[in-house]
Amino acid sequence: MVRSLYLFILLLILAGPGQAFAASVFTAKLSKTTIELGKYTHLILTSTTLLPSLRSVNLSVLEDQFYVDASADINTLNQKQYWRIRLYPRRRGKLTLPALHYAQFTSAAKQVNVKPAMDAETGQSLNIESSMSAKTALVNQQVLVTLSVLTKEQHVVLETTTPALASGTLHRLKPWSVVSGDAGLIHHNIGWAYFPTKPGAQTLPLPAVNYKRDGVITHRFYLPVQKLLVRPLPLYVPSNFPVGKLSLQVTPSSLVLLSGRLRTINVTLQAEAILLSQLPHLENYLQTTSGLQLYPASITSGQTAGPDGIKSEVHLQIPVKAAHTGLYQLKDINLQYFEPLSGKIKTLHYQWPTLFFISPWLLSMLGLLLMLLLAFGLLRLYHFARQRLYLYQCWQRARQRLLAATTPQEIKSAIMLMSRAEQGIDNTTLQRWPGLKDIDIEPLSQALYCQRHYDVQQLKKPYLQLCHKGLKLIFWSSTNRRI
Repeated sequence: MVRSLYLFILLLILAGPGQAFAASVFTAKLSKTTIELGKYTHLILTSTTLLPSLRSVNLSVLEDQFYVDASADINTLNQKQYWRIRLYPRRRGKLTLPALHYAQFTSAAKQVNVKPAMDAETGQSLNIESSMSAKTALVNQQVLVTLSVLTKEQHVVLETTTPALASGTLHRLKPWSVVSGDAGLIHHNIGWAYFPTKPGAQTLPLPAVNYKRDGVITHRFYLPVQKLLVRPLPLYVPSNFPVGKLSLQVTPSSLVLLSGRLRTINVTLQAEAILLSQLPHLENYLQTTSGLQLYPASITSGQTAGPDGIKSEVHLQIPVKAAHTGLYQLKDINLQYFEPLSGKIKTLHYQWPTLFFISPWLLSMLGLLLMLLLAFGLLRLYHFARQRLYLYQCWQRARQRLLAATTPQEIKSAIMLMSRAEQGIDNTTLQRWPGLKDIDIEPLSQALYCQRHYDVQQLKKPYLQLCHKGLKLIFWSSTNRRI
């Protein structure tokens, strides 16, 4: 019995130092277990041996929940290794730090409590949202990834970078803000346009978004891991084919141009969700036709990145010249692109308008002829207006004389003025003037020659009506004849 007790104590003595040694060879500790989203905690790895290096620890198991900044050097002291690694959480809540393996040793799993980000000046919480436009895409198809910070503060700056990626190209979108209807909150947005160049399953290594207040970076936000499945283009579509949408605008300076002189035609190729480098070379589609010479075009191009993604534009100024007068038309333009929504190849077709070239001397002759016709028309218009003014004055004087007439002789005198306006003569008799064929002139004749009793107002009435009719129709008749 005593011998068995001695053996048990000996085993404990031998096993105890071994376990203590094993526990002290590799450790993983956190500098903070409670942090804000956008802040970091240090993961401190310690090894009591110099071999193997702590860089042999597989840190990729942390990347689903943390961004791992392992850029710091490993320090050695007294035959020990120390490595301080920054961990930025990708989301809020309780995150689990899994066990790490070093040689045959394993660290214990740990938990990190991630609280909402807080504005350093106002103390208000920041709501962080992220989105990706698609989980599957074609090669060369644009995918938008955005991060939004929801806050009441207006003076917020978001910054990020566009590192080079082996699986595609990343382009930073210009930051923009949108005022929400909820209590005056503002969505401050920033993001990237990603164009994959290789098919297969991809994990996008997106950079941090820096949150700045008064020029100081207070938070660094890392988006949750973004996974994308990239499908290859159909076999009949070349790998460098533009994927998106094309449009074309052509604005010739004029449809009538001078022959023998250089004139410019402006052509603008616009693209949505297509990189500038993927646009077709439009100048290759412009060809000289019979009698119409095209010269090398002046090309300017640009690319913008806004909330809707990448928009590219190529502007061409094409000098043209025709040797002779005539009608000319350039060959049609046909540009092809792949439309991801329909999954089909689309053709952008543009038919040039007919251009009319005219020699300068012929244009001068036509201009001179036009000026002569215009002068003739103005002269006719002047004579017409002058004649109408004369007739108006005659009718107006006749009306005034009728209104003032108190005797039959004065009425007859007013009628003679109407005769002058109507026929150009004022010595005709009442019976010979056709303008009075619908008026009974007998009462006026008797008053003039038979010395009978008469009422002047009754005698004037039909002639005043005739005068009013003449004034009314004076500008509606194309001849001297009024009534």
